[in-house]
Amino acid sequence: MKRLILLCFVSMLTPVCYAQYAGLFHPAISNLAKEPKNIVTDFIYSLKGNTKIHLQWKVASVDMVDFFSIERSANGRDFEMIEVVKLLSNNKFEFIDESPLPGKSFYRIRTSLRGKALYSHPLTVYMGNDLSFKFYPNPADNILIVRSDIPIDVQIADASGEVRINQYRVLGLQTINVSTLEKGIYMIRFTNKVSNTVSIEKLFKN
Repeated sequence: MKRLILLCFVSMLTPVCYAQYAGLFHPAISNLAKEPKNIVTDFIYSLKGNTKIHLQWKVASVDMVDFFSIERSANGRDFEMIEVVKLLSNNKFEFIDESPLPGKSFYRIRTSLRGKALYSHPLTVYMGNDLSFKFYPNPADNILIVRSDIPIDVQIADASGEVRINQYRVLGLQTINVSTLEKGIYMIRFTNKVSNTVSIEKLFKN
């Protein structure tokens, strides 16, 4: 019966083991410490005053990286770096793009692990008249009309952050009854579950 001899070699990056049968080598175990494809999680955005892009994200482990590069693109293919964000201990990161591109643009986060570049999933952002949804009237009395070309979730919260109205999978032209809301200022949040994009606007209730 042939004996299995397991030989391990330790390099600077990761151990590699080979099994030997009668003088022949073939890989048995390689890259034992597999590197993650992406360590960025909860990557979302919101609009601030409809003129700025607020990016927020977390990481799987703060011990893995030292910094993040924010990259932006107008076509989803050609990205350029616009900012470098240093590592924080609380695992909550953010960046505000004060001068976003008009219309449709894309954002992603680049970092590196052991010299290998890692990228977050890209976020699709809409600015100005290129938004794929609209809501009116604003101020609203009893009925709010939402028109969307894509399925979105609509959430209305008061000044304290309490969610007062939830409407799921809004598509096309739909009405939302806001007669139960008191007079005041509310935040209306639109979430596209497919592209993981979020837009937050002010809603005034008469």
